[in-house]
Amino acid sequence: MDAASLHAKGVLRVLRTEAGPLILFGLAWAGLGITGIIVKLGSAGWLVLALALLPAAVLLQLTMWLDRVEAKPVWLLIRCVLWGAGPAIIGAGVVNSVVAAKIGLRGSAFVSAPLIEEAMKALALVWLLRHRRDQIHGALDAAMYAMCVGIGFAAVENVQYYAAALHKGLSTLAATVIGRGLITPLAHPLFTFATALGIASAANRRAPALIGYPLLGYACAVSAHSLWNTFPLTWVFVIPGFVTLALWIYRASRAEERDLQIAVERAVSRGELPGNAAALIGPSRRPRFFEWTAAAIDPGHWLYERWRRHHLALIMALPAVAAQIADDDPRKQTSPELVQAAATQLLRRRIGGTT
Repeated sequence: MDAASLHAKGVLRVLRTEAGPLILFGLAWAGLGITGIIVKLGSAGWLVLALALLPAAVLLQLTMWLDRVEAKPVWLLIRCVLWGAGPAIIGAGVVNSVVAAKIGLRGSAFVSAPLIEEAMKALALVWLLRHRRDQIHGALDAAMYAMCVGIGFAAVENVQYYAAALHKGLSTLAATVIGRGLITPLAHPLFTFATALGIASAANRRAPALIGYPLLGYACAVSAHSLWNTFPLTWVFVIPGFVTLALWIYRASRAEERDLQIAVERAVSRGELPGNAAALIGPSRRPRFFEWTAAAIDPGHWLYERWRRHHLALIMALPAVAAQIADDDPRKQTSPELVQAAATQLLRRRIGGTT
C-alpha cells in the first residue's frame, strides 16, 4: 500500500483493509479497556494515557530517524505497531490471567508471560515472513519492524500498570513511571529483536532453516524476557542493550547509504544515469516525525518522492536484494541482473521526471 493509494482510498478504508479484522478486533478490545480506565479515573486517566503514549511517540521518532536510507512501507510499520497494541497485548493478557489464576502471579511472570508475550509479538514478524518476504532484506529491516511491534505493546501495557499504580497513590505512580516508563519501552523492542534476527536469517533460506532460525530467535527472546521478569536488576542490562541496538541500526543504515552512493556513482560512470543523478537523489537526511507522517498520506510530499528514489536505487546498491527478488519469481525467468537493470531504468525515469 503506497501513499497514492492511501490518499485516494482514504485512511479509514485503508486501515480496515490493510490492518485486517484480527488487528481491528484487538484494537477495539484494547480501546474499550483504555476507555474504561479513563472513565473510571476521570481526568487522571488522560494523564495515565499521556504518560504511556509519550515514550512510544519518542521511540517511533527514533526508529524513523535511525532508518537512514530505505523507507519501509509505512503501512507495514503501522501494522506492526497496531499488532503490538492490539492482538498481541490482548492475547497475552488473556493467557496470563488464566495462568496466574492457576499457578499465581510469580509463576505467570516467570513462565507464561515470556512465552505468550514474545509469541504474540513474533506473529507480526511471522506474517511478514509469510506475506511480505520481499520487504525483509536483512537484519536491519527485521529490527525496524520488531521495534514497532515492541513499542506498541509496551505503550498499552503501561496504561494498565499506571492505572493500577495510581490507585495506590501519586508516589507509587511516580515510581512506576520511572521504572516502567523509562525501561519497559526499551525492553520489549529489545526482546522482540532477538526473534527478528531469526526471522531475517530465515527470509532468504529454505526449510528447515526457515523454521529453525525463527525458533532460535524466539527462544532467546523468551529467555531474556524471563530473566527480566524474575530478576529486577536485569534492567541494568536493558539500557545499554537498547543503546547498542540503536547504534547498530544507525551504523548499518549508514553502510547502506554508502552502498547507495557508490552504486549511483558507478551507474553514472557507465552512462546508465545522468551526471547529476547523485544531486537529484539528494542526501539521505533522516526525516523528522511530522515529515514522516505527512509523507505517509501525501503522495506529493517531497519526502515521499525522495523515499521512492532511494528504494529503487537501493535495489541496485544491494545485489542480495536483487537476488532475493529473482529467487522469488515463480517462473524462474528473472535474474538479479535483470532486476538491477529494471531498477536502473525506473530510477532514471523517476529523476528525469518522466512516467
